[in-house]
Amino acid sequence: MASALTVHLHTQVWLQHAYSTGLDLVVPLVNTPQAKAQLDWYLRDKVSASVLNALLAFQMPQMMLLAFVGLYQSTTVATILMPVGFILTVVLSPEVPITVVLLRGATFIIFASFLLAIMTSVTIGRRHSFSMERFSEASLRQSVEASRALEVATEASRKADSILNHTLKNTMADAAGEIDLFLENGPCDEVACAPLRQSVASLRRGMRSCRHRQAYLQLVAHQYTPSLQPVGLVNFVNDLTAGRHMKLDVKDFTACFDATLCSLILDNAISNAFKHGHPKTPNVQLTIKDVLPESGPRSLPEPAVRLKFIITNDINPARPKITEDYVNKVLSGKARPATSALSDRIGLQHSFLAAEAQGMLVSLTQQGGKVVFEAELDVEVVASQAEAKNTQLEEDLTRFPQGLAIYCIDDSASARRLLHHNLITWANTTNVHMFGRDELEVSRFTSAALANADIAILDQHLEYGGETNILGTDLVAQLVEGEFQGLICMRSANVAKHDRTKYAQAGAHCTFGKDVLMKQMVQEMKAAYVRCIVNSTSACSDCLTTAEDDADFPTLNPGEPSDLWVQPLDSAPRPTSPRQVAYQMQVLSP
Repeated sequence: MASALTVHLHTQVWLQHAYSTGLDLVVPLVNTPQAKAQLDWYLRDKVSASVLNALLAFQMPQMMLLAFVGLYQSTTVATILMPVGFILTVVLSPEVPITVVLLRGATFIIFASFLLAIMTSVTIGRRHSFSMERFSEASLRQSVEASRALEVATEASRKADSILNHTLKNTMADAAGEIDLFLENGPCDEVACAPLRQSVASLRRGMRSCRHRQAYLQLVAHQYTPSLQPVGLVNFVNDLTAGRHMKLDVKDFTACFDATLCSLILDNAISNAFKHGHPKTPNVQLTIKDVLPESGPRSLPEPAVRLKFIITNDINPARPKITEDYVNKVLSGKARPATSALSDRIGLQHSFLAAEAQGMLVSLTQQGGKVVFEAELDVEVVASQAEAKNTQLEEDLTRFPQGLAIYCIDDSASARRLLHHNLITWANTTNVHMFGRDELEVSRFTSAALANADIAILDQHLEYGGETNILGTDLVAQLVEGEFQGLICMRSANVAKHDRTKYAQAGAHCTFGKDVLMKQMVQEMKAAYVRCIVNSTSACSDCLTTAEDDADFPTLNPGEPSDLWVQPLDSAPRPTSPRQVAYQMQVLSP
């Protein structure tokens, strides 16, 4: 309305100015009323049109600011009322011709309609943007919460899995130890005790699988890096097939390959042969031989050979024939659901996954009445050092003193009984003392070992219920701090590389897995005592440990030494006393 009043006043003023100043010579010449009326209409039309044009040109850009405000009730009413009120007010002015008002008013209405469309578009865009922003924030918040929940669940699952794995290994070790004690002390002939010996072998295979747990996780995550180590084929196969009635045809030499992956592949293949073969006479046979590759004898550099692993078994007539299409479906996870709750075909998938990780060619076929699993792997043949090591071991064992005081601590009653029996049997001593029944014995162990022990054997995790969890490495540190001058050995179910490094840093000389045969452990312990304590003037690098690295060597046969060793961090001359030894050690790979 103020704009309309401005138009009325400006038109009136400009008309007066035109008559008095701009047309002062023309006006006296207009004598007739018709001419005066025509001149007056023409001047009003032109002047009012100019004023309206100027006002609209000034007002429209200001109205465009409403587009940035958006479509709200106030802005909508203002956009509609401004042209309507302006037109109605200007129409009432006697100075402005109606035709000029209608023409400019129509322009104003069109502009207002265009402005409303822009405001609507801007508002809808803002609402969509706001909705998307809110949705994105909500989605991001949900994703973050889900990620945190997944991390918490994964960490909880990892901890639970680690606890279960540790408990399972200790339980199997106790069960195997109790059976061993029964077999050694009880009246039992070969035929009657055969199932018990098979049970012990199965328990040791289970402990080996638990020990390989980290490797399996890395394999499934496609993060596993093969570790090539010298492996004696005969010992490898004897360990793999212990407790299983099957035929063996194995060439006797030492080759470099990843024992963990190979044991996983062959163990699954052997288990499937017994499980899915003929129910009464599976006739499982394992053959390992070196063959020439298809490209000829010169395709592999010396001294490399191609090993061929062949596992055969008689077919089960009740099972469908194995075809290439069936194997491909199993590997892709598209095979029909397993009829047995204990068979999900994951083993076959993991076998092929492990084969792919180390470049092994594998196949599963049915040839007549036989199911044939074949695997080929290029390996490097190395000279076996077993004979030289056995000779050295025998020399060391002859120098082991008799009657040494051996102090052991373990929270498992079965482990204590097993240690006590085997140490007395194989360590040339009756001076064996056991600790670990309760927390009180833990404190007594350290002081007793410092005062009297020549050899200390400790379990890593001493658990007595509740929050009480005493670590063997803490006790080792106390022994070292108390200047213990004997041999310190760790015997634990946890013997991964980082575990062994932790034990060595605490001051332990040797590490033994609980899946290691007791006779072998005692023999290795005796050799370690001779090399690290009796021969204290020589390098302690000959001190042995049967702890296996992350490549997870197969359990060695009794009397065969391990390939891992420890040595002191410094090279200073060692003391000559048989009870003095350096305690800072580090584990080195061979």
